[in-house]
Amino acid sequence: MVLHVVNHKIYHRGYIADLLYQVGSRPPVMDLPVFLRDASRESQT
Repeated sequence: MVLHVVNHKIYHRGYIADLLYQVGSRPPVMDLPVFLRDASRESQT
């Protein structure tokens, strides 16, 4: 059941990201490691 819940969430995130790309928008960063990497790069400038 837990695996289903995790995969279900991933499916929706991927679907929404795909829809945003189709309309020419960049989806927000939803992954913590990517967010932290980008935040640290922005704070260094």
